[in-house]
Amino acid sequence: MPFMLVILGIILADLAWLGADNIVQAGSLLKSEVFTGNDPFYKWLGALILLGLLGYIPQARGLSTALLILVMLAIILSNKNFASFTKLIQKV
Repeated sequence: MPFMLVILGIILADLAWLGADNIVQAGSLLKSEVFTGNDPFYKWLGALILLGLLGYIPQARGLSTALLILVMLAIILSNKNFASFTKLIQKV
């Protein structure tokens, strides 16, 4: 967790260094990716959070891990710009 906070701090410091226009552009890009668009990310984020919380129940830890792997795989494969998967499908 501290590593992610350091990364976030570096990104925010870089945006602040570049100026206010870049902060506004980054905010609008984040808003369009997370909340609007064809496949908003908040659905995936909600699924990841719920499955992560399910992992705190000792009897459901295995199920939670399996479903988390499945959701992460679905996120990766649902990306239409995923070059390796696209090349694999074209060859098959």
